[in-house]
Amino acid sequence: MSEQHSPGTDPMVGEVRFKVPLPILIPLAALVVIALVTIGMSRVLLAIPPEAATTVAIAASANVLIAAAILAHRKRMGSTSLIEMGVIVLYPIVIGIVIALLGIGGGEEHAGADEAPPAQAGPVAAGGTLSAETLQFSSGAIELVAGEESELTLDNADSAPHNVWIYETAQDADDLNDDATLFQGEDVGPGESATYTISALDKGEFPFLCRIHPAMRGVVTVE
Repeated sequence: MSEQHSPGTDPMVGEVRFKVPLPILIPLAALVVIALVTIGMSRVLLAIPPEAATTVAIAASANVLIAAAILAHRKRMGSTSLIEMGVIVLYPIVIGIVIALLGIGGGEEHAGADEAPPAQAGPVAAGGTLSAETLQFSSGAIELVAGEESELTLDNADSAPHNVWIYETAQDADDLNDDATLFQGEDVGPGESATYTISALDKGEFPFLCRIHPAMRGVVTVE
């Protein structure tokens, strides 16, 4: 005898209600898992030294590919085999976590970061030499004699060109106002040097900088 259904009801309604969300839930769940794995892996790689991070990332990627290839070629896999695959895929990540927790290989890097930057040399007097290296001047102070023409040598030991420009005020230097300069030195190429002739200046303090790299700057004191 066939089952009787009340009028207006569909016998498939319950099944439809159960199956309809799956095409939505499965991709969403997969995206969540992928996002969590990606974020977690990135945290691990950022917490360990760069050399170890490269090795861990390559090993983890290779293991994922190998595990996927094995799964694709096997018709059936038991729960034990799946667990073994999971261990193979995850062990590089576990090693990375251990390295991060123990701080292996990061001592020298952190020690270097804690070191104070090298102190600049004393003021460069008229006729002296100002050096440029690693995008900074050897001194942040130049001392000239008021009312006298002066010479200044720029020795560029850097891999980029540099120069020396003197501005009237600190605001002009900050604004890179080239119409308010007291001196504009020519560019000096990497590994080269040049001797500037600076016209007589009045007493005061005037900012100087490398016009190519404005963060390289200091103060010219004229007395």
